[in-house]
Amino acid sequence: MAEVNIQNLTYPDLTGRVRKITDLYFAYGGFSEVYRGVFTDDQGAQHFVAIKIIRGLHIDKDVEATIMRRLNREARVWHTLIHPNVLPFLGVARNLGSSVALISPFCTSGNISKYLDDSPQANRLDLIRNVARGVEYLHSRDVIHGDIKGPNILVTDNGMAVLCDFGRSRIINHRGFTTAFAGSARYMAPELISPAIPATESDVGDEDFDPSQYMSKKSDVYSFSMVGIEILSGERPYPKIRSEHRVLVRIPEGLRPARQEYTLSEQHGMIWQILEQCWVAEPSQRPTMSSIVEELTAL
Repeated sequence: MAEVNIQNLTYPDLTGRVRKITDLYFAYGGFSEVYRGVFTDDQGAQHFVAIKIIRGLHIDKDVEATIMRRLNREARVWHTLIHPNVLPFLGVARNLGSSVALISPFCTSGNISKYLDDSPQANRLDLIRNVARGVEYLHSRDVIHGDIKGPNILVTDNGMAVLCDFGRSRIINHRGFTTAFAGSARYMAPELISPAIPATESDVGDEDFDPSQYMSKKSDVYSFSMVGIEILSGERPYPKIRSEHRVLVRIPEGLRPARQEYTLSEQHGMIWQILEQCWVAEPSQRPTMSSIVEELTAL
């Protein structure tokens, strides 16, 4: 298979072997849109794939440089990760947009929220174990995901949860791997929020606060626990609070999921006890992902 070089790293080059099925994207992020496509392999077999295309290029040189750094960061981290609970990176294609596109398998079941809506009887413990093992693997490679949340957990055709979207990930102690204000409010550890968030929407926060310097394996552990609550309940954390800003303000004040608001089976109650350890305010007091996997496996 041909390869393409991006900033002195080589990736499988799928140019000419991937095509879009439609020009309507099915997902999007801050700098990207994701389209459904088809990949033709060496034997001529066709496979559905997701095509992640970076947008916003050629608007401003500084913006373009930022976007390309993020693309390179994502490809650099993602292509090294091989694990059953990490979405595979297939390669790149250069003929589908204004920059190289990142290609991965298409998960017809969608993200974890959609999957649970469609399959309410799914084994939720298994799904939480899947996510835990994926994060444990990242941490064993000294990779911090940095944006663990429901939309970044996909479910494969055989019902296995996999981590995706490594655009905010970084390798510990690797120069050049920085990230802007990362994550989504409901899943973010308190140390990544305060004091960046103003008390009211009209106030100005601390513009010099850089959450990336506080990203750690422990902040991933916190975010994992919020995903665990989402899998258990089928709802995003804090479903009764509509305002994202209100959530951001209250998490540093001690806002956490309240057990009395959920109806839990005996097994789910034991899962809750494991997750509860993960959202304590002090990062050093949170367990490691390896110990979490061990506890979940024992259930």
